[in-house]
Amino acid sequence: MNKVVKNERIKFLDVAKGIAIIAVVLGHTAGVCESSIFNNMYIMGNINKNIIIFTSSFHMPMFFILSGIALFYNNTWQNISIKEFFIKKSKKILYPYVIFSILIILFQSIMFSGVDILKDIIDTVILNGISILWFLIALLIGEVLFVTIIKLCKNKLTKIIIFILFIITNLFLYKINYIPYYDKYINIFKILNVLNRGIAASVFISIGYYSTKILKKMKITKIMQFTLGLLTFILYLYFYKNNGVDFRMSVIGNPIWYSINLSLGTFSFIMFSKTILEKCKFLAFLGKNSLIIYLTHLNFLIINHSINLSLKIFAFKSYIIQFIFLSSIIIAIESLLILIINKYLKILIDYNKFDKLVVSKIKVWLKKYDRKIF
Repeated sequence: MNKVVKNERIKFLDVAKGIAIIAVVLGHTAGVCESSIFNNMYIMGNINKNIIIFTSSFHMPMFFILSGIALFYNNTWQNISIKEFFIKKSKKILYPYVIFSILIILFQSIMFSGVDILKDIIDTVILNGISILWFLIALLIGEVLFVTIIKLCKNKLTKIIIFILFIITNLFLYKINYIPYYDKYINIFKILNVLNRGIAASVFISIGYYSTKILKKMKITKIMQFTLGLLTFILYLYFYKNNGVDFRMSVIGNPIWYSINLSLGTFSFIMFSKTILEKCKFLAFLGKNSLIIYLTHLNFLIINHSINLSLKIFAFKSYIIQFIFLSSIIIAIESLLILIINKYLKILIDYNKFDKLVVSKIKVWLKKYDRKIF
């Protein structure tokens, strides 16, 4: 049984998640900038496109791989049943999924006209997810599938065969063009895409889990880790262009190149997180609170308002410098949001807080109410 190494997890897992969430923010920011006021002010060329390709080539799979690494170090799941694991993960993942689905629907209904609320509600119910919320469901399905296979299949060959079948299933499902069906309320292709993302997540989680298991048996010094990280990062910079990736729509370009890209990118950033970046408290702070950043940065006009704010503060002549300045403002706003939510609005992301403040009081009230009736 694996030993829980809390200090090691803090040193590199949170830092690596910090890098991944910054990549997510940069990618979405570049996407918003494409249709913003910047179009009338700067000659952007392919800068935004390259930023999107660069970040999307690794960031979402990196979160899944990091989840697999976390499952290796924190082995408490091995001491509970599959049902208990599912309930535990559902409270942690499904709760913010439901809360932020409601918040996004309410916000968009107030701020925009012509919002198809019924479609958003259906997407939430069938677990397709509104906008970026698809990731939470993919993570839940991926972790539950992985743990189920590990617990039920004791034979190593059986596990290998199952994960190979998962990869083959992914390759088949990735051949489907899901984009034309996303304007419809409900169809089999949306359901297949939800399943496809979950299976893909389980494969990446298994890569994180078993690669960590192998590396733990090897004695690799800090210098060797940094050298490996640097070499894989150089290779990643050479190979990262993969014709664009949209994990939500199951668009991954060439599957082989995509697998190489995400493996090189993720491995290099993890190695950097273990060496030169391991003491970076700000990255660790962002990583520990990556869920808050992920849930809030895109669908509540933070990027849009940050664009206007950045221009009011200082309009640089270079778009690259303006983009860096804009991204810094967004990260600063998100850091402030983290402090506010953690202190005053923890109930939005933490089921245990909801259970303590709401569910427990309802139970007490129901007991009193029953006594009065009977």
